[in-house]
Amino acid sequence: MCFKISYITFGLFAFCSLGSRAQIPPTADTNNVYVVPFSHLDLMWAGTREECLSRGCRIITKAIQIARRHPEFRFLLEDEVFVANYLEAHRGSPELDQLKSLVKEGRIEIAPKWAGIYQNLPRGEALVRNLVYGKLFAREIFHVDPQVAHLCDIPGFTEQLPQIYAKSDTPFMVMTRMGPPDCSLFHYRSPDGSTELVWNTIKGYGWGVGLGLHRDKLGETNLANIARSVAQVQATTTGPIYLGWGTDLFAPSDNLVSNVALLNLSLSPLRFHFATPDEYFRVASKVTGIAEFSGEIPSSWANLLTSMSQLWPPTVLATDTLLSAEKFAAINYALGYADYPQKEFESLWKCALETMDHNNFGQGGNIGDTRKQEYAATATMRGGEILRQMLRNLAERVQSPFPRSTPIVVFNPLSWTRDDVVKAHVS
Repeated sequence: MCFKISYITFGLFAFCSLGSRAQIPPTADTNNVYVVPFSHLDLMWAGTREECLSRGCRIITKAIQIARRHPEFRFLLEDEVFVANYLEAHRGSPELDQLKSLVKEGRIEIAPKWAGIYQNLPRGEALVRNLVYGKLFAREIFHVDPQVAHLCDIPGFTEQLPQIYAKSDTPFMVMTRMGPPDCSLFHYRSPDGSTELVWNTIKGYGWGVGLGLHRDKLGETNLANIARSVAQVQATTTGPIYLGWGTDLFAPSDNLVSNVALLNLSLSPLRFHFATPDEYFRVASKVTGIAEFSGEIPSSWANLLTSMSQLWPPTVLATDTLLSAEKFAAINYALGYADYPQKEFESLWKCALETMDHNNFGQGGNIGDTRKQEYAATATMRGGEILRQMLRNLAERVQSPFPRSTPIVVFNPLSWTRDDVVKAHVS
C-alpha cells in the first residue's frame, strides 16, 4: 500500500490512521526492545560552535569509558563534524585509539552524514554532499561504512530523500519529527521508486530520557510507566521496538546498564537489548508486510523558517558557486591547465553545510547565526575566486577568429543548451 503524504499538515498526521493498526497485538518481534543510547549533538544550540563541540568531546569520552566497563553497552554518534573535532582534540591520545577500536567492533556507531542539516530548504546538492563527506570520513578514518542516518530533530523531509540515501548506500533512517502518528516502522518511497526503511520515533527522540532510564533508581511507578509506554508503541508496528535514549548534548550514564538489566527482570515478556541503529535495522529489515508511504513532509517549524530569511539566500549562493567552481576546476584538471583543489573544496563544502545546520536562536543565538553567515560568505567568496581562475585559464586559450578582434567567451555551467542574453564588460 502506498498513501501519498499530504502537503497539508492535518493530512500528514491522518495518513497512517487508515486501517486498524492500533489493534495489532504484541508479538515476539514487538516484545524485543532495542535500547539505542545516543546524544543529540546540537551544533550552535547550547552555546557557540566551539562550546558545543567541546561538550561533544566530553560526551564521547564518557561513552568510551562506559563501553570499556560494560561490553554490552552501545552508543551512537550522530554527526561526523563532532567526531572529526574529537579526533583533532585527542590526536595521539589513548582515547582516540579506544574510539577507533570501539567503532570497528560495532559497539560505537558513527554517522553517514557530516552535519544535522535541514532537509527541505537546502539545494539537493547540499543533501548529497552531507552524505558524501560523512561517508568519506567514516571510510577513510574508521574503515567502516555507516548504513543508518539518524535525522534527529529535523522538522521536515523532501520526497527525494530516500532516493539520495539509497544511491549513497544508506538504506536505513531514523525520523524523529513529522512522521505518521500511529506507524513506527515503514518504507519511505521516492518518486524514482527508491525506498528507505524508517523508524519513526512516535514518542519523540528523547523517549528513553523521558522514561528515566538513566535514573539512580527505577521504582514500581517508573516500571509501570515504561511498560505502558512501550505497549503504546507496540500497537503501531509488527516489528521490534527502537527505544532511543538521548537528548540535546546529554552525556550517557552507567545507570543505563543496570536499569536495562532491571527491566529484563521486571517486565517480561519484554526483552530489552542494547543496540546500535545498525544492529536494530538488521533485525527490523527481516520484518514483512511493512507499510509504505511517499511524498514531501513539510517542515513543522514554519514560524522559525520565516525568521531565517537572512540566512538561506547566502547558503544557496554558496552551494551554487561551489558546484560551478568544481565543474570548471575538473575541466581545467582534465586538460592539464591547473591542479584540482580537492582539499580546499572539501573545507569550503563543510563550511557551507554547517550554515544549513538545523539549530537557530538557541544559547548560541546571534553568535551562531553570525558564524553561519560568515561561513556562507567564505564559501561563496573563495569558491568564486576558484571559479574565476578556472574560467580565465580556459578563456585565455580560446583562439581569436581573426586579427584585431575582441573575443567574448561565454560559459554555460548547466547541462542543457541556453540562449540567454549575455552582458559583458569590455575594456
